[in-house]
Amino acid sequence: MTKNRALLKLSDNVKLNKNKDLMAAEMTRTGDYYQKDVLEAFAAFIPENAVIYVMDSQFVSHAIYFSKYYHASKVYLFEKNHVTYKEVRNDAKRNKVVAIECLKPDWKKRRFHRMENGKAVTIQPEAPQLIHLGKQALEAGLIESLADRLDDSQTMLWLDTEALNFEEVGRLLEAKKYRVFQESGTNALYTFQEVAPEPEEDEHQLEMKILERLDTYKRQIDGLKQEYEGKLAIIQAEQDEKHVVLEAKYKAIAQKQAKVVKEHQQKKRAISKGNKRSKTVGSTYVGCFECGTSSQLRPK
Repeated sequence: MTKNRALLKLSDNVKLNKNKDLMAAEMTRTGDYYQKDVLEAFAAFIPENAVIYVMDSQFVSHAIYFSKYYHASKVYLFEKNHVTYKEVRNDAKRNKVVAIECLKPDWKKRRFHRMENGKAVTIQPEAPQLIHLGKQALEAGLIESLADRLDDSQTMLWLDTEALNFEEVGRLLEAKKYRVFQESGTNALYTFQEVAPEPEEDEHQLEMKILERLDTYKRQIDGLKQEYEGKLAIIQAEQDEKHVVLEAKYKAIAQKQAKVVKEHQQKKRAISKGNKRSKTVGSTYVGCFECGTSSQLRPK
């Protein structure tokens, strides 16, 4: 069980594992849900009592928000890694969010398991009305694993348009007739939209599309730079913490050594003073003895 000191507390008293990643760092800074402004912006467009797939377990805060504030009937949170699976399941249990079900997926075989008393139980998740795919999930190609779900015109997609392979994703969406319905920053809702073929583009439209593509590339590069700088800052903070600990240890050792040297010098001075005192007493005794002897030998 995670100790309280390792938990991240949000504004509505939800407590999550405090992981060392950019999402946790952002929630620590704001004391609230990750991308809460986007969650609020999209709230009006998500159906009540929806079944929602969250394809990246890093977005466990989204899963909890969907359950509490979108009133989702079911939120499936997918995670292959056993350790991470247990952590996100504990997040759901700790906050008593019964609508969340954590599943271990095998996308190739289309099999899904939940762990019960250490055993894998195969289940078939309900069909979703909303599928959330963050940057990592898109770059891992998970949208291709859900291609058959896109044939259902009732399914809505929530996508991070900063994914490095979003141009490829865009071609799949176009083939499935999915188009942007609503946007907020780099997040976009896509829905099935049956529209008439667009007229051929003139030079101005083509130029605008090229500029938009370049702007997308720039945002992706800026995003990578920001992610790199964030990870670098975390590493630097850890190194600084280690440096402070080592510096304190070295200072304690130096103080101990200085104390030992001082005590040694004090003992040395004491011994030196004792030796001088002994020599003085010895010299006086010898002088007196010599004086007495010479007086006896002097003729009368």
